[in-house]
Amino acid sequence: MINKMKLGDFLFLCWWGVVVLNSITDLGYLYALCWLVLVIGLLFIDYKYGLILIGSTFYLPSTPSTLTSPFLLLHILTLLAVVGSGTPRSISMFATKKIVPFGLFLVFSVVYSVLFFDSALAGGVGHYMSATLFLIVCFFLFEKIQNLDQIDFILKRVLVVAASSIAVALIHNYLGAESNLYQKILSTGDSEQFQMKLHTTSDKSVSRLIWPGVDPNFFASNLFVVLALSLYYSHKNRAFLLVAALIGMSVIGSYSRSAFITMVLMSFLLFLKGDNKKLVMVLVAALSVLAGIFAVDYVERILSISDNLANSGGSGRFERIGYGVAVVADNILGVGIGNVSQALWTGVMSEGWTTHNTYLQVLVESGILLFLLFICSLYHLLSTGCVIKSEPLIAYMKVGLLATLFFYVTIPVMDWRFFIFYVFIYVYAFRLSEEQPPVMVGPTINKV
Repeated sequence: MINKMKLGDFLFLCWWGVVVLNSITDLGYLYALCWLVLVIGLLFIDYKYGLILIGSTFYLPSTPSTLTSPFLLLHILTLLAVVGSGTPRSISMFATKKIVPFGLFLVFSVVYSVLFFDSALAGGVGHYMSATLFLIVCFFLFEKIQNLDQIDFILKRVLVVAASSIAVALIHNYLGAESNLYQKILSTGDSEQFQMKLHTTSDKSVSRLIWPGVDPNFFASNLFVVLALSLYYSHKNRAFLLVAALIGMSVIGSYSRSAFITMVLMSFLLFLKGDNKKLVMVLVAALSVLAGIFAVDYVERILSISDNLANSGGSGRFERIGYGVAVVADNILGVGIGNVSQALWTGVMSEGWTTHNTYLQVLVESGILLFLLFICSLYHLLSTGCVIKSEPLIAYMKVGLLATLFFYVTIPVMDWRFFIFYVFIYVYAFRLSEEQPPVMVGPTINKV
């Protein structure tokens, strides 16, 4: 009899092998064929895994490269880890006894993909990982993860997959056919080409140029995620060494708002676990990332107006101080409460939902202070039980308010995907539990 676990591992290894081959040569159709084999294999091993994989790819364009993106596999693996190990009801029960809830779950997987996930290879896994940690936080607060050890179970697998993605990224960048503009700039010192790149692309990070031969937008945040999750599992001296490494990387090579989001969400989980020592370490790392964001934004702003400073006469000292204050104010306060909706709507209309303007990323870009307020409000709404204990109609209204808080603006009124997300939260998180949901008090969980 075939060992189903070994068969599943073999299929995943084959899949990753084709990912690597596709990074070196043009094997798009073989790539798609391997994806079909994976789906068939998962249906054979456990039908619920295959169904989720299929349901999660409905929104994707019908091209082989996007259907088999490594980030899609990251999304699927994490979703399976959260749902398979963290919920009191198995998906198989949904499929056999609760057809409508199971259908809603598949719809949710698609909505989750559309909202949090970029199907193209151009994005960085760091943005995906911050959204994944947020999903874990939400499931924990909804009391679908009832054992803190299950969070460790999930994060360990996220760590392994993130490390694998870095390996694929390195192979893609060093052996791929695409020329690396950043490497050319570093080797030739062509400042004019650098200025052109700085003003014509969305990736303006000066610090990311430190990684020669590697697409900096793809690699820096990936490496940060691995170190961040390693910090989560480190002890004593090793943890302090990792904090020192994170502080250095925040300035040298890992400037990333997604890294800051990851640190904040890790701090949130550590607070819920009551692990104060690691909480302090992660907060130090988060502050170092914030300092890196300020530093890089300041350098970029000075570079963009260097000609004006040179022609203004004098040393330009006061102008530089003013720009520094403006950088800090813009990052902390963002565009202001009244303009957040307009800023988000402009970003969505001009670029669509990509890894660089998912709502978590835009939240931070719209003001770190309000992003932290959003996290605190989320905790207060759910930890006090004000949603779960309400009557159905009032609960649905509060879920709508909560989901609007999730997306921070009035834009959900204009998009059908957000309404589906409301329905999923209401039906799956509050109405389908047979057990009385526990209520969180402080950093611990007490059963009612």
